[in-house]
Amino acid sequence: MIAVVSTEEKTVGSTEGHRAASTSPFLAERLSALPARFHRVRRAILAKDLALLGPAIEEEAIELHSIAMTSRPPIYYWSPAMVRVIQNALKWRAEGLPVYFTLDAGANVHLICEGKDAEAVATRARGIVELRRSGAIPDLRIAGEHAIAAAHEKRHVAVHDVCRLRASEQDPRPPGVLGVERVDL
Repeated sequence: MIAVVSTEEKTVGSTEGHRAASTSPFLAERLSALPARFHRVRRAILAKDLALLGPAIEEEAIELHSIAMTSRPPIYYWSPAMVRVIQNALKWRAEGLPVYFTLDAGANVHLICEGKDAEAVATRARGIVELRRSGAIPDLRIAGEHAIAAAHEKRHVAVHDVCRLRASEQDPRPPGVLGVERVDL
C-alpha cells in the first residue's frame, strides 16, 4: 500500500534534490554500498524471499532520506505522519505481521507485504488513529477485496494498493484508489 500522507507539493523538487545529494558527506559511502545491496535485493527477488528483501528496501529508503537531510542545504521530506506509519509498520512486524516500508522522495510511505497479508496490513493502516486525529490523514481507502484476492491467487509477493488520502476538506479530489500495481517476484 502506498499511503500518501500529504497532497501538498514538495518544497524541494526531485531534480533539485538530486543536485543537492552531491553535497552530502555520506553520498560516497552510500554509492559504494549500492552494488552489494543490489545483489542482495536481486537474490531476494529471485528467491521470492520477503524477509531478505524487506530489510534491504528499508535500509535504502532511510539512506536516501539521510542523504537529503545531510545535503547543503538540508532537505527534510519527513513528517510526523510518515514517522507514525513507519513506527506502526515496525510494531506490526514485531507482532508477527511481515510488513516492510520504503519511502519515495516525498511524503509517501509504501507498505510492502505478501499478498496474503495485504488485507491485514490495510486494516491496521486504516486504524492509525493518531494520524486521523492530526488531520494529516482523515481518510484512507484501498482497492477492493477483489484486487487483494486476485493478487493472492496469482501469488504476487508484493501488492501495492495505490491510495490517496484527502489532506483537507478543500481538496476537490475524492479520496480513493488511484490504481493497483502488482509486482511479481
